[in-house]
Amino acid sequence: MAEYARVRTINEEQSAVSIQAWADYIGTATGGVDPVPALALADIDTVDDFRQIQLLFTVGLPMKYRSSVYRYCAGHVQSIEAGLYPRLVKQQETVPEEALIQIQKDLGRTFGQSQRPHNFEARLKAVLCAYALYDPLVGYCQGPCIVII
Repeated sequence: MAEYARVRTINEEQSAVSIQAWADYIGTATGGVDPVPALALADIDTVDDFRQIQLLFTVGLPMKYRSSVYRYCAGHVQSIEAGLYPRLVKQQETVPEEALIQIQKDLGRTFGQSQRPHNFEARLKAVLCAYALYDPLVGYCQGPCIVII
């Protein structure tokens, strides 16, 4: 038990250092509380900015910043407008035929019949069709069924 308490204390101290380092960087760069604008303003072509950002990631990315930073690093900095999903669901009939054929094929074979939650197939189809409309370059892709569970 003493070892667990010691490790927990070390983790808490490291977390505090990490949070303070990120807060200092964000405040200096933008005066705000969100790391994404600070990262967006950084000129990583300069050695100083690159090293500073590298150091920040080395000390650790605090949990409270992870979602926004991961989205930024993955290229998803634009925010999704409110009400977009319901509008896309209403447009299911406009899903390209090629994507719809693939979606229909996978509806019946996802999770098997006995393990499905209530209204599974309709909800899965709505998610898959909405995504096919949202990102037409990708269209249909396997895997997002976990979203509806």
